[in-house]
Amino acid sequence: MDSLFLVTKPIRGLLVIVFVVMLAGVPILMIGGGSKLEQLNPSMNIEDESHDPSSQWRGGFTAGNRAPRYDGRYLTLLSYLFSSGCIICLVLLIYYEKKYLKQRKTIKLCTQERDLLASESGRYRQLHDTSPLIVMNWFDAEKEVFDYISKGISRYGYDASDFIERSLFYRDIIHPDDLKHIIRQRFDHLKTNISTYSQQYRILCPSDITPVHIDPAMEILMHRNRVLQKARSVNTKWVADRTTVTGLDKGGKHRFVGYLLDINRLKELEQETARLYALANSEKQTRSLFLLSITYETKAPLHQFAETVEQMSLHPLRPDQERYLISLRASINRLKHCIDQIEEYIYFDSMRESDGEDMSYLPELLAPILHRYKDICAASGLSFDYEILNSDYIVSINSINLNRAMELVLDNAMKFTPAGSVKVSVSFIPQDDQTGQLSISVSDTGMGIPDTMKRCVFEPFNQIDNSYTREFGGLGLGLAILSRIMELNGGNILLTSEQTVGTNVTLNWKVKYTYKGDLS
Repeated sequence: MDSLFLVTKPIRGLLVIVFVVMLAGVPILMIGGGSKLEQLNPSMNIEDESHDPSSQWRGGFTAGNRAPRYDGRYLTLLSYLFSSGCIICLVLLIYYEKKYLKQRKTIKLCTQERDLLASESGRYRQLHDTSPLIVMNWFDAEKEVFDYISKGISRYGYDASDFIERSLFYRDIIHPDDLKHIIRQRFDHLKTNISTYSQQYRILCPSDITPVHIDPAMEILMHRNRVLQKARSVNTKWVADRTTVTGLDKGGKHRFVGYLLDINRLKELEQETARLYALANSEKQTRSLFLLSITYETKAPLHQFAETVEQMSLHPLRPDQERYLISLRASINRLKHCIDQIEEYIYFDSMRESDGEDMSYLPELLAPILHRYKDICAASGLSFDYEILNSDYIVSINSINLNRAMELVLDNAMKFTPAGSVKVSVSFIPQDDQTGQLSISVSDTGMGIPDTMKRCVFEPFNQIDNSYTREFGGLGLGLAILSRIMELNGGNILLTSEQTVGTNVTLNWKVKYTYKGDLS
């Protein structure tokens, strides 16, 4: 735009000069042309010359008069040409004046925009310096030579000017174990034309703590890094690098912009989580071994005690002794049930995936357990109803785990429903041509669960409170086993409950299916 302005300005000045010269020459030529017509040679016979038109335009010498004879019409014709030139110059002047004004306006806008960008750049740099992000602009994929880096790098013990003045390269502060794969990944991204990528690595930071031992690789890096040379020791911090490739410079080197984000705290939390997870697995294994040992050591004397009770029942007993014997049998059965439940919890807790699945027709799969619990509820004085909706499907599911899950839910519903009803609703909803959702909902009119206890009832060895354990018995493992079964089979549990009103537990499975008519 500036070069166009410099070209237009001299052309405009030259046109002004030409216009003034021509404008001044027009009246002079017109006056000179008129006077010449009056000053023709008086010895000539004008009347004779009128008979010879060509003689009016003829100049030079004549036979009667050797002096030159000029005609003023040349000057008149020249004045017409000057007038036309003035008009042309005026039109061009108007055109270039408009263009000149437009260029001045454009240059003014460009100048304002440049000033605004400079101002915004200053604001951005101020924002970069105060931001938790460290903003970078650099080239040379291997050395990382910086054109700009924000002052946030000072939080790691470095000065931004050291990188900009080339007295320190960024690669000199990257941990040696990370540097090689960082550069390899960077060149791989460039080869595959990936413009934006992320990397995580450790950077070396100076420390005032005197070390007990320094790694030889660290000593080499400290020798290359003049900031680390002055430090007593080196510590490391994790950063995340988000980089964008902006193109090639004149020297054929790639240019980059990006930012660094401190993720040291995140890495510390990840390491702490991994440690706690390993500790939890270790404690889980220890707990399982402990429970197995307890059940094993309890089952042997319990079996002998049960045989003793059976031997006692073969002899004649008094009525009070028979009552004691019935009580002993009930206690033995209750203790056996607790041991079996512990073993079942250990079995499902140690499993990593569910066993195989089989194709089952829904009514045939669910009818036996529903009929059995209908008889149990009738014997306990409870009302039992069930319904199976959309029953014309054959589903692929682990029938053993399904039956066990239903037993756990129904046992719990009957256990905490002294009087009232239990209702089971089974439905299947196809989601696409191959999979659908099987839902089994069990509702009761029992005592319900408080809102504060809904989360913890699925934890092992947990019940609503100790009074429930004394009144209803059990170890609090039923819902924990149910939760583990559903987890192994890719299902979920929905629990809704209200105290003194009742509880609803819904089991949802995502299963493959086919129509009964398509099985053939």
